[in-house]
Amino acid sequence: MILAEYLVSMAFAVFTAAAFIVAGIVLIRNADMEINNTFGYRTPRSTKNQETWRFANIYSGKIFIIGGAIGLAMIIAAALIMKSMGVKKLIWLVGVILELVIVFTVIPINMVSTEKQLIKRFDDKEENNDKG
Repeated sequence: MILAEYLVSMAFAVFTAAAFIVAGIVLIRNADMEINNTFGYRTPRSTKNQETWRFANIYSGKIFIIGGAIGLAMIIAAALIMKSMGVKKLIWLVGVILELVIVFTVIPINMVSTEKQLIKRFDDKEENNDKG
């Protein structure tokens, strides 16, 4: 029973990490689509124009891919460590914790980082256009 709980827990964690990687790839591949209300990195700053939209989706997609890959590496490392230590009690908890760590770190890091890059890259352009 413990092995089944562990496998299910780790499978959900792997699925979460893989979902971030897939989401990142989809964002990058569809970065040239028109600004819309259903799909993409949608914030007031990213939807100002097509240039900010494209940049935000590509940048955000890269962060999702990196975050998902790091999460996947953490899951594999945790599984190998736990196997070598012979841990059997509450083994399912590791997968749940890793899943939560991935979700609650990658999304906020993505949002903060993407918004900072949008400000850095595009707010300077607007200020220069206003002066000229």
